[in-house]
Amino acid sequence: MNWRHIPIFALATLLTFILHEGAHWGMGKALGYDMWIKINSAGLASGEYSAEWHRQIVGAAGPFMTIIQAIIAYFIVLKHKAISAFAFLFAALMMRVMAMLVSINNPNDEAKIGIWFGLGPWALFILAVVFLLVLTLRGGSYMKLGWRTYGFAYLIVSITLTVIIFSESYLPVFIST
Repeated sequence: MNWRHIPIFALATLLTFILHEGAHWGMGKALGYDMWIKINSAGLASGEYSAEWHRQIVGAAGPFMTIIQAIIAYFIVLKHKAISAFAFLFAALMMRVMAMLVSINNPNDEAKIGIWFGLGPWALFILAVVFLLVLTLRGGSYMKLGWRTYGFAYLIVSITLTVIIFSESYLPVFIST
């Protein structure tokens, strides 16, 4: 991996956020709700969910999409050894690790669902992160990536995550009624 891969990892991270939040938004719309979406969040435009399971399925849609993204990227890595596919795999892992860390103070998607199912806040996060970690390490091993590549990927994705999170308040909100 070299410097020309920076935009690939940054774009993969941005698209991972868009897909994740888009899945929350899309599920809410599919259930008939007016929704809003930003780069790092989505929610009801007004009112409340008519059923608790609606809240939970909307919450699950984002992580589900991120895991589907990682599975697709993993198989592309196996077929083509494409660094761009590995970028989507790595970005998915980092997004869920970041979400798990944020959940220490403010329960996020998997934590809320785990609590609702009586599994506690960490069970689903641990399952998701371990699954994504295994895919990422297997994909990287298949591509024969070294620790420098992982470090470089970590640096680029971390910077991009930080920019996305801290720029959210300056970006527009899309509201769909």
